[in-house]
Parts: sequence; C-alpha cells; structure tokens
Amino acid sequence: MALRDFLGPINHLEIRATDDGVLIRLRTKHSHLHGTLSAIAAAAIVGFAGFSFLKTLMLIVLILIAAILAFLGTVIERRIQLKVTNLEFQTYGGFGNEFRNVRAMPSADILWLEHQDSSGGGDAPDHPEGLYAVLRCGSSCVLPYVDPGQANQVIDSIEERFPDMAKRWRTSRGPFDCHFITLGLSSQKPD
Repeated sequence: MALRDFLGPINHLEIRATDDGVLIRLRTKHSHLHGTLSAIAAAAIVGFAGFSFLKTLMLIVLILIAAILAFLGTVIERRIQLKVTNLEFQTYGGFGNEFRNVRAMPSADILWLEHQDSSGGGDAPDHPEGLYAVLRCGSSCVLPYVDPGQANQVIDSIEERFPDMAKRWRTSRGPFDCHFITLGLSSQKPD
C-alpha cells in the first residue's frame, strides 16, 4: 500500500442519469490519520512561532486552537455535485481556496474532459486533482478531488448519455491549432 492510501482522500462517487442529463455527486474527506498529522504540524508551527513572544498559557491555548482547526478542516466531509446537460456543466460545492460555490460553463465551450493532478500547496491546492474541462484557453475544474479511475467513470457516463458531445470531443482540434500558421509546404502542387 502506498502512503497515499493512508493519507489521501476517501471518496464516495454516485452517478445517476436524469431526465435532462447526468448528475454526479461526490462526498470526500481525508482520513483521521491525515487530520492528526495536520493537527500536529499546525500545533508545531504555532508553538515555534509563538515561543518567544507569548506567555505559556496563551501559547497553549493558541496551539490547541490551531490543532483543532487543522484537524477539523482536514477531516470534515466535502460534498460536490456536477450536473451535466446538453447545454452546460454546473458544479456545486467547494473548490479548495475559492469562495464561490457554483461554477457553470457552456457545453459548447468544452473541447474535451480529462483528469489532471493537483498542483499548489497542501490540503487546499490552487489546482486540485480532479476532472477538468479543457477549453480553448486553458482548463477549468468541473469535479475536484476525483482520481483518474473515477474521472474516467464520469467521462464514460457523460459520453454514454450525450453521444453527440462525445463525438465532438473526439473530433475537436487541439487548443493550439487555431494559433498556428501553416505555410502549406507539406501539400503537393499539381504539375
């Protein structure tokens, strides 16, 4: 078993077909071991930072508050919902450090869907692991915290429900094709 199995998120994915599309619900939380390690790290940082400046009682109180907040912030369950229709993708729930809880984008703007790994820092990365919609200019997360297998399961469900969308994704040009200028050197001229 990898360390990720002990410290990584525990996900429960539910995919349901609806009258007008596909509804994906994700419940995710980290293990208690991950929460405990986060609490220890937060307590150590507060302890070292406040050792010289604070009185013992105040330091102990701040260490306890930091440890409790770090533990709870790590193990509290997050709920994310993705609703896919032929017109748009709507995501409800948390996106790491962002304050907004709803994200919507037109289906026509999506070139394809793919899984992307996380980047950024810690428990709330700037770019969380998950399912991303690749657009003409970059990509946007539509379902955070899913692993590659779960992302493929979601993509398959969407492609099954919307075969025209899947066909468009397979035949779409790459995001950079519109930015290249060809000189036509590879084409043959008739003699």
